[in-house]
Amino acid sequence: VKICNTIDWSMVRSVRMLSLVSSVYEHVQQYDTAIDILLMAYEEAPAGRRYLYKLSELSLAAGKIRDAESYYRSYLQEATDDNSRYILRYKIAEAKGESLDKRITILEAYKRTEFDEEWSYRLALLYAKAKQPAKCVALCDEIILWFGVGPYVDKAIELKKAGTFTVIGAP
Repeated sequence: VKICNTIDWSMVRSVRMLSLVSSVYEHVQQYDTAIDILLMAYEEAPAGRRYLYKLSELSLAAGKIRDAESYYRSYLQEATDDNSRYILRYKIAEAKGESLDKRITILEAYKRTEFDEEWSYRLALLYAKAKQPAKCVALCDEIILWFGVGPYVDKAIELKKAGTFTVIGAP
């Protein structure tokens, strides 16, 4: 970071270098600087959907929800069929404190397009938190069946065993 602070990044045209430097600033939680640098990379990039996605995430980390939503809308225009749009929409909904039902709807839409163990487990947690035990157990069973082993399978087994569905730290 000390070295990065000594360089005039507006003179650099390497998208790869600007992305790397943005990651450095993100790592030390200097989100505004990370955003500024990544915007430079986005301006130089021939295809920018990946940068728009990251700009939205960085804006959320910086607590700038409106900016995150703006980048998200731009991202949607460039990545109309990208399944990651659901994840980004979920992160924005979570940051805004939207209802469990809204977040559940987003992750259910994602699950219909892509069955991912991490996000399916998060959906199961939301079902538990929303006091929908039948959906929670059914999804845990599905995770266990499809993925067999792994950290989210272990978590799904534990969630299913909990029975009370009192979830600490649910998304």
